[in-house]
Amino acid sequence: MDRLRALEFIDSRSKLIDAKDDLKIRVAALLRIVRYGGTFAVDRDLISFVNVLIDNGHTTAVLIDSLDNPIEISDLESFNRECISRYFEATNLYHCEYSKLSKQHQMSSANDFSDHR
Repeated sequence: MDRLRALEFIDSRSKLIDAKDDLKIRVAALLRIVRYGGTFAVDRDLISFVNVLIDNGHTTAVLIDSLDNPIEISDLESFNRECISRYFEATNLYHCEYSKLSKQHQMSSANDFSDHR
């Protein structure tokens, strides 16, 4: 019986790890934007850098994209809004889905614990 529970636990844990990996891939895809002929990974560094450029009065700039290509961004304000929007969309999805996975795992673990009593 203990062997069966161990196998069930391993199976449950493997499914959780796979689900989290799938979620990370979905979020990473959302955090990629293709604009101005370049591919950009949206992250806090990119958003902060573009904000600094805007704060210093720049309206256009050449940025290095994810593939190390120099890309001219002709409208930094619009690009920044899109990056921020995409970042919040992706991180909110990540938080929501991760919370669901965590609750499922906690419920599964609680059931496993109660079965051992």
